[in-house]
Amino acid sequence: EKALHTFQDIIENGEGSCECRHQRKDGSYIWIEAQGKLIRNPAGKLEVLFFSRDVSELRKARDKLQCQLEEQQELIINLNELFYIYGPDFRLRFVNRKTIECLGYSREEMLGKSIFDFVPAEDLELVKAHVQESIVMGEVKTCEHQALCQDGRIILLRVKGSLIIKEGNLE
Repeated sequence: EKALHTFQDIIENGEGSCECRHQRKDGSYIWIEAQGKLIRNPAGKLEVLFFSRDVSELRKARDKLQCQLEEQQELIINLNELFYIYGPDFRLRFVNRKTIECLGYSREEMLGKSIFDFVPAEDLELVKAHVQESIVMGEVKTCEHQALCQDGRIILLRVKGSLIIKEGNLE
């Protein structure tokens, strides 16, 4: 069925590709990636040129990596510590379950907000200075500061972070 759909894509769009299982003569299965392109032969007649390759090992590696990624995500989500990720603009991109439980906000209330929105006025300059120093020095030191909870409570946090740097840029 996938091959038929791919063939229709080639006819309609001039090219197409798919991954599908293929049964070998010995009864075993392999995964193949098939790519096709519509071409004109020297006589001007349309023909389909197909290429295929065995991607079984690639698929196994990809599936294993996906499984490991899901395990790591599950670990971080259920970590019994506050865990959050913010970008260079200081806006939250991820918060785990424990962060939500401790501060009382929903995930939706937190994502996209500045980390400084959750710091009381009396600690704001301290936290901003700590974050800026971490960025400039390229290392993060432990910092204690207060955090604002959704119900109005203020709790004390001991924060130790890590900088995420990709291709020389702060993520």
